[in-house]
Amino acid sequence: MKNLLKNTAFIFCVFFALIFSSCKNDFTEAAERIASESDLESESKSEKESELIIETRNEDERDEEAAYIRINFSEARTAFPTDPALSEFSLFTLYGALDEESEAELANWSSLSNVTRTSVALKPGRWNFTLRAKKGSLIYAGKITRKTIVTGDNALSFSLKCEDLGTENGGLQYKLELPTDNVDLFELLLIPYANGPEGTYFDSRTFRDGTDFTHGTPYTINYTKPTIASGQYWLIVKACFYKDQGKNEKVILSTYRDIVRIASGLSTLKDTSGECGKAYTVSYETDGGTWTSTGENRIVKFNSTMTEISLPDGNDIKNGDRALLGWYTNATYTGTCYTDSIPAEQRNLSLYAKWGMPQITEVYVAQTTAFSVPRVFIQGAVTVTVGTGSDTAGDGSAAHPFASIRKALETLNGEGKNCTIYVYGTVKDCAEIGSGVKAGSLKIVGADNTKDIIDGNDAGTVLSITSSIPVTVEKITIKNGKSERGGGLFIASNAEVKNCIIVDCEASRNGGGIYISGGATLTNCTIQNNKSTNQSGGGICVVGTQGTLLDNCSIMSNTASYRGGGIYNEGLCTVEGGSISTNTASDTSAANSDGIMCDSGTLILNNSAPTFSGDSIYLKTGKTITLGPDFSASGIVATISPESYTNFSTIPILDGNNVADNCTKFRISNSAYSINTSGFLWN
Repeated sequence: MKNLLKNTAFIFCVFFALIFSSCKNDFTEAAERIASESDLESESKSEKESELIIETRNEDERDEEAAYIRINFSEARTAFPTDPALSEFSLFTLYGALDEESEAELANWSSLSNVTRTSVALKPGRWNFTLRAKKGSLIYAGKITRKTIVTGDNALSFSLKCEDLGTENGGLQYKLELPTDNVDLFELLLIPYANGPEGTYFDSRTFRDGTDFTHGTPYTINYTKPTIASGQYWLIVKACFYKDQGKNEKVILSTYRDIVRIASGLSTLKDTSGECGKAYTVSYETDGGTWTSTGENRIVKFNSTMTEISLPDGNDIKNGDRALLGWYTNATYTGTCYTDSIPAEQRNLSLYAKWGMPQITEVYVAQTTAFSVPRVFIQGAVTVTVGTGSDTAGDGSAAHPFASIRKALETLNGEGKNCTIYVYGTVKDCAEIGSGVKAGSLKIVGADNTKDIIDGNDAGTVLSITSSIPVTVEKITIKNGKSERGGGLFIASNAEVKNCIIVDCEASRNGGGIYISGGATLTNCTIQNNKSTNQSGGGICVVGTQGTLLDNCSIMSNTASYRGGGIYNEGLCTVEGGSISTNTASDTSAANSDGIMCDSGTLILNNSAPTFSGDSIYLKTGKTITLGPDFSASGIVATISPESYTNFSTIPILDGNNVADNCTKFRISNSAYSINTSGFLWN
């Protein structure tokens, strides 16, 4: 490359000053500003600045086909306020690379004056340039990339920044003035740039309200650190407030970010100001409630960066056993009600707690005649004086009981808790335990199943259980129910019935005593003298596939006008022990279905076999009995009546784990076949 040096007379003043990011609270702007300082100047700016160059030349001495570049300096500020002036640099070196070629040194100068009066000739094309200037151990550099150089004069405008920060320590003096209206403390962090703005810090300082500054008065943070290893750092200032009066949790109100560069032997200076975000408050009027712990879960401040504000709940604030119904925006509870949270855009708010009635988890229901008698409940033996029951004058206590189960269910207010309704004497009522019952679980109990009675008075199903909560009915007589399905009990969800008597109930269709479409466990119960007047299941009708267990129950003297005098099964029914006797079914096409009719679904016999007295198990063609893994019995268990068994191959097969050991305990009546451990044999 031919190097031509031409004398040029021009005057150009360059002012070098430190550039820090302007004091902005926006991290993106700061990052873009720092990036722009290392980018090349735009071609349009270079061309504009080249017009300012005044030069003199002899046209006869120039190659008309060559390109010439001249170097000047932009007015962009450099990294440090103590940067050396251009005249202090001892060496300037220009490097360049044409298109994809490797970078090569194009020229070097020992002083600024030599740079400014020199033109460098080079081949036209697209070039990348780097200009480096040296002072002591520090090297300042500027880059211009993909600059198109054409024949004739071309101007390069460089902004030099410290490229080699050195290896020794530098210093930092930083002043930042911020408002403190909503601030409880400032946290200042100096973080190595490579760690990121949220990374591990190199140094930290804390400035507190009441100690370092006065709340509401602007405060100037003075941060001075004279010995910092050279390099680039994040300077982060977090303005914080405490959420609640207990000052247990800090919230960042706003964050101020800057990037500082430390070089050997230089002290970086910055004096600026910034803004802080605004905090808002939520004040709570508790209306008799008390906080469970000071300060915790009690937000009184928030800022606009939070998407929603969690509100105190029944774990944070208590008012006896009363339930917290919500927080209202006015004291009359006619404004907006919030329960879990409020959106952050709701600025300053006063919220008022509304409390429900005291939680009621125990209710007493009694007959109309007052009496005092020792009673034995599941809690133990107690003597209770029971007053006259009244749904209008009673309050549900033992002394002033209600007169109906329905009123007791309406009064319960024990969401999530175990609730109990105690029944004394005879209560004439029909009630549904539905989704509106406010309880975590419910028991309806008596002390004596021969004395404590719920009488439906032929007005409907005595108890309809449709709620998803666990329901237990214990030591009660259920009688005189009358409905389409389930005269005594209608069970559409899982329920337990223990030590109860279901008697004298009627269904016009299925389940005279009990209709089960969900799942149920009946233990030590008596189902007696119930009837289905037009369909099946005089005692019990099971259609639910969730599983029904009849454990040691006595099913007797029930009547079905169609099939299954004792039990009619279309679901999943397991019978363990108990007795099935003297039930009747009238369908002549399914003769001998007095005891159990297995029309569809699954019938399982498990543990001790039930005792059959004069009743049969009737299996519809193709149905089987499954013997449970713990099945055991002695002697004949039951008579199995066929709908139509015409030959050996159609006789029902008994399934189960212990078939081989238990086949002798069954017999097929009115046929020429009997079952023993060897299989089917001719009589």
